[in-house]
Amino acid sequence: SDSGSDKSTAIVPMDWHDKGYGALFTMESNEVLFEFVMRDVPVIGPKTVTRIDDRFLAVCEPDSMTVTGVAGDRAGSVGAVVEENNVVLSAWPLSFLRPKKVTLKLTGVRKGFKHLDMPERSREQFIANEKFINSAYPRK
Repeated sequence: SDSGSDKSTAIVPMDWHDKGYGALFTMESNEVLFEFVMRDVPVIGPKTVTRIDDRFLAVCEPDSMTVTGVAGDRAGSVGAVVEENNVVLSAWPLSFLRPKKVTLKLTGVRKGFKHLDMPERSREQFIANEKFINSAYPRK
């Protein structure tokens, strides 16, 4: 690539930097994706059903959501799948073999972008995009 730009960033307070702020970089993807984290979801028995937040459902394409991460508060296997507007957790039937709670990461396609996968762009669009990104980072 001939790109000289900095990536798109979220500039946030970071008191460990001399200037008090730092950048977090956005994730690049072949699709237009949103991620949603569900923390401290209780694991109740071998099968737990928990509803996906309506706010996340409202901004994603229907049936585009998938569970892309599961982490428990202790060792023990937990599977997670999206069924309709819920996450279904599968865990060991014996309580001492499963976590008490999990954190889930869901990924869904942004509403209105269902079949967009690495769309072609022109050199003119590339240059305009670089100019826009670089406008936040003036050269000295």
